Amino acid sequence: MTSHPGRALYSIARYWRSMGIQQLALTLPEEEQPSPEAIALEKQAHFDTLLPLVESCQKCELHKNRKQAILGSGNIQSPIVFISGPPDEHSDQDHEPLKGEVGELFDKMIEKMGFKRENLYITNIVKCRPPEDRHATNTELTECHSWLEKQLELISPPIIITLGSVATKALLKLEAPITQLRGNFHQWKEAFVMPTYHPAYLLKKNTAKREVWNDMLAVLEKLNSLNVKSYATAEN
Repeated sequence: MTSHPGRALYSIARYWRSMGIQQLALTLPEEEQPSPEAIALEKQAHFDTLLPLVESCQKCELHKNRKQAILGSGNIQSPIVFISGPPDEHSDQDHEPLKGEVGELFDKMIEKMGFKRENLYITNIVKCRPPEDRHATNTELTECHSWLEKQLELISPPIIITLGSVATKALLKLEAPITQLRGNFHQWKEAFVMPTYHPAYLLKKNTAKREVWNDMLAVLEKLNSLNVKSYATAEN
């Protein structure tokens, strides 16, 4: 009688454990490894299924007044993902996070880092604009969190930058003020998270720009230490 495949695998595992081997690294032969292009296409295909789901989402009250859902923008192969607070009026008009005067300041910051907007990925903590640009409620943040998680799991960035206290607290589930959280890396699953001030705050407090720049220098240093090839530079 042929043994069950699971029993055979169990017997093999017990044998290797008896030989002192506790872990086995299983990899496909090089010729069977999917190419970077194939991986990118598969990731994009999965990502494309998210937008219609978000556009038809009715998990919270925000869907009743939304003009459109904003999933995010940029390159899903980016090693860095920026997460901002809820979309505002400018974002709702342009169907893209961080627009208007806030967006102009953000663009200057990432250009100084050596990046350009279209080669990074930017998203919001919730996908629909709250009426009159009010703060998102805890219920709205909670209900929308699954969409953000799906985005981050598909992109799988080594580094996440949260802009402002709303995005930071919603992602990290921490109650400390942004003044204490910024400037230090935190962990979200496998990613390093750098909280920093939102560009809207910098428009009110110009002196905080130095602190944000120090945070971005730490991000660039971390990116370099992780040996992540960043092709999203302004020269490309």
